[in-house]
Amino acid sequence: MNMARTAYSKNDFKLALQYYKSAQKKAPKSINLSNEIGQTAYRLGDFNAAAQWLSKSKIKSNKKQARVHHNLGNSFMQQKQYAQAVEAYKKSLKKNPSSEKTRYNLSEAIRKLREQQKDKNKNDQDQPKNSSNEQKKKPAKKNRNPKNQKNDGNGANLPNTSVDRLLDQLTRAEAATKKKLNKGKETNVVMRSGKDW
Repeated sequence: MNMARTAYSKNDFKLALQYYKSAQKKAPKSINLSNEIGQTAYRLGDFNAAAQWLSKSKIKSNKKQARVHHNLGNSFMQQKQYAQAVEAYKKSLKKNPSSEKTRYNLSEAIRKLREQQKDKNKNDQDQPKNSSNEQKKKPAKKNRNPKNQKNDGNGANLPNTSVDRLLDQLTRAEAATKKKLNKGKETNVVMRSGKDW
């Protein structure tokens, strides 16, 4: 373990990952190094492995769980899996609502998800225009009815209204949090009359 942490601190992430994996194999079942392995994989740029390891993490502290979900969201963002990133950031904010970084990353993930959906919708609309001759030759096999579409699990085909609703909820939650913070500041304010007694 110490060798893995030393290698990590020296930015030798490849060696650190080998040590962490070796330590995980030798460790009893009660020891879980998933968080460390996930962070090291992230530093190596293996975002898929990072997401897999971080999702196995079994940390009990709320603050540390929030950090794990935040890092998991970062891994999903790097893989352009924005719907999963949104979910990870939301879980992080439930554990630590005061994290400004997570709130910012969540808004970025939602923005990217919207862009991805717009691009997908644009491509779906452009496809019939570009291949109108091909469509005349081949019968349409895809059913475009949204009720019959299967969700592929990545959440990228959320309706725009769902994303808007989610954004509105987050905005309201942020406003409520700011209101609570400002209320706490108001109680600590010493009233001054403006006179020098």
